[in-house]
Order: sequence, then C-alpha cells, then structure tokens
Amino acid sequence: MGMQDREWYRQEQREKRQKSESRPPLPLETPKKSPRLNLTTPIFLVLASAMLAAILWL
Repeated sequence: MGMQDREWYRQEQREKRQKSESRPPLPLETPKKSPRLNLTTPIFLVLASAMLAAILWL
C-alpha cells in the first residue's frame, strides 16, 4: 500500500509540474513611483515613530 501511495504522489507532482511549465509566466509589472516619494517615506516613518514614542511617554 505504501509503494502505491508514493507512486500516486509522484504522479500528482509530475502532473502539477507539467501544468505549471506549460503555462506562460506572468509578466511582473513594477509600479512607477516618483523619486520624491522614496525620499519622504523614511522621514514619514521617523516622524510617525517619534509621535508614537511621545504618546507612549505621557
């Protein structure tokens, strides 16, 4: 019984792999972000953490 289960599992994995290989890969789209946003994000995180620290300090 164990050998049959193992063979069945291998067959299932083989079929899954063949299906995924036959599908064309999805194109990865990178969203265009403005460079200004990339500069302001760390500043926003610092300000938010400072505000949180101030609130918890009280």
